[in-house]
Amino acid sequence: VTCVDSEGTDCEAIEAPEDCVQDLTYTYCIDNPGPTCMEVTSFTRTITPPGSTASLLDLLVGEIGTNTICPPEQNAFDLPVCVSEDVSTNLCTSEKISVTTTITAAPPNGDSCMDTGMY
Repeated sequence: VTCVDSEGTDCEAIEAPEDCVQDLTYTYCIDNPGPTCMEVTSFTRTITPPGSTASLLDLLVGEIGTNTICPPEQNAFDLPVCVSEDVSTNLCTSEKISVTTTITAAPPNGDSCMDTGMY
């Protein structure tokens, strides 16, 4: 997970702006380093505060045309696959913002697995 403002500054380096509410661009990347194709069944992010959760699965499918990610040599696209979203954020509060992503994927005829990432 990465976060930048409209000028490309990493969110952790942003100082108190004149305009408190700004759009921040969050980018979420996923990879499949294993030997088997994985069908992504769930891909979500939660931003706290306020604790809002949204699915990123439609962004993933929109980016690569499928929800299945195979090892690099089997894909028609490069890995990692990254999707981005803009989120209006109040930067004048003292609350630290955290972003958590959760992805669940399963191989054909296999058990699903889950991974998380944080910013």
